[in-house]
Amino acid sequence: MNRTESFPRLFVTDLDGTLLGGGLRPYSRIPDAVCRLLDRLDRSGCQWMTNTAWEARPQIDLIAASSMVSRPLYISGSVGMELGVLKGGELAEVQPYTAQHRERLAEVCRSGLHPFVKEMCGRFDSGFILFNGFWFALTPVEGQLEAMFAYLRERQPQLPELVISLLPHEKRFHAHPAFLTKDKPIREAMRLHDLTPDQIVVAGDELPDLPMMDPAVAAHAICPGNAHPEVKRRVLEMGGVVGEADCGAGIVQAFEALCAKNGWQLN
Repeated sequence: MNRTESFPRLFVTDLDGTLLGGGLRPYSRIPDAVCRLLDRLDRSGCQWMTNTAWEARPQIDLIAASSMVSRPLYISGSVGMELGVLKGGELAEVQPYTAQHRERLAEVCRSGLHPFVKEMCGRFDSGFILFNGFWFALTPVEGQLEAMFAYLRERQPQLPELVISLLPHEKRFHAHPAFLTKDKPIREAMRLHDLTPDQIVVAGDELPDLPMMDPAVAAHAICPGNAHPEVKRRVLEMGGVVGEADCGAGIVQAFEALCAKNGWQLN
């Protein structure tokens, strides 16, 4: 790869609502326009990595089913818990990073998350429930939403090990261990590859993506048009670009506009 003098060296992106979504099908394939962008970045000397709530291994099939020729520098999953590289089509975990995070997750599950899951399932009737080992979401039956939110507002200060997000528009909440944040895999990539924030561009759409937009992690940020208002605000504060279109199409727009804004030559 022939890197332009000031061109970034790493692009880190979320999946759901950032690259994926917007009504494009199939959902299990990165849109072709985004794939072309990733390959252009690679040719320009900027590698890319995923950073998502997806577990790491299912991302292998997503990448294999997509049309880009380039491959990610890293695959990060489970809100920063997992970090791996593709070797011969298989995932090789980066250690000791991943093992240390799994050990910490086991501790938090024993002390906080599992008791909280039992508490909420025992107190409220669920219309829908999701728990994958680190991410817990619950939609109550009709008529219990306000009572559940009031209860969680009281409980949240007593549960410092957990991040609890109330989502009134989706009629649910979700919770995950507070130590799982999306800046951590980027910091590890920075350490391993001697990267600085000015060499990194990040893309996201929801509140869990905000830790990626820490100036100590990335100097450049973009988001699609469907991003949460707080994410859009952070992107603009960083001098980044908010795409007009939603999801992947908006990310392509935003990255190309960021290149024009900074005088970067995208091959």
